Amino acid sequence: MKKYHLISLFLSIAFIVISGYYVNEVQEARSKFLIELIGNDSGFLLDDNEADELTNQIALLSLIFIPAFIFLDYLKIKLQKNKRINIVAISLSVILLIWDFLVLSNPGALSFDEVGPAWIGYAFLMLIFSSLGLLKLNKENT
Repeated sequence: MKKYHLISLFLSIAFIVISGYYVNEVQEARSKFLIELIGNDSGFLLDDNEADELTNQIALLSLIFIPAFIFLDYLKIKLQKNKRINIVAISLSVILLIWDFLVLSNPGALSFDEVGPAWIGYAFLMLIFSSLGLLKLNKENT
């Protein structure tokens, strides 16, 4: 059981770092696009492909992390007495998974620099839930 909490801790930290990186990259791409747009005298509309591509990349990466959290929380429910936190975690994961599919469906409408803080907040919650589970296990074993 302890290994599931440790895996969740590692995944949470990795997801926070990756999400933070992509939020920064998308913000930089959008800033670069706006500077080019302001300096554009040709009358042609520019396309914000770089930010959309980065948003699509992190949305696809999220399809690895979020189902992993769902699977780990499901295993924790099966093996643990206190199931409330894991049920809340699965509920939050499903909501974020739906949101992720919305981002994938139209990366230009939902940019990751706008939704990224929610991803980071979710990862922090998973980190807290895993830490609490690990502390509870350590308390029960002593």
